[in-house]
Amino acid sequence: CLDYASDVEQQTPTTRTSQETMILYITNQLERRNLHVHDTVCVTNVGIHDQKLCAGKSDELCLQIYLQNVGVYLNLLQKVCGDIVWIAITPVFGETNRPQKNETIYIWNEEVSKIISGYSNTFYIDVWHAASAYRHIDNVHFEWSYY
Repeated sequence: CLDYASDVEQQTPTTRTSQETMILYITNQLERRNLHVHDTVCVTNVGIHDQKLCAGKSDELCLQIYLQNVGVYLNLLQKVCGDIVWIAITPVFGETNRPQKNETIYIWNEEVSKIISGYSNTFYIDVWHAASAYRHIDNVHFEWSYY
């Protein structure tokens, strides 16, 4: 599970980012189980926590950084995933004192869907309307029945 499109929370002697560490883990699991990349489907989503990193940055710069990180992440996933399912960022409750904003999420989802359209093995699932039918337990998380 990753919280950000790019971070350094989980490193190894041979990986610099959590994303690279995850790819190393999947690579090792494929080898251990004698599986091939085409045997895998990776389901992922990042972005809701990335908005916490925008403090002091313009909306445009924050979007640019996020999309660059998403591109790097998607390219890493291509190495170990036969198919990729990208789940869109869900809407937030809208607490005014929190960094996550629905207006930003909507734009980020639109831009990520454009990037994903360039990959033949990557599929985008927009969950915005479905998620809107569920209650939040805080600004970003839903009641258990959503999950």
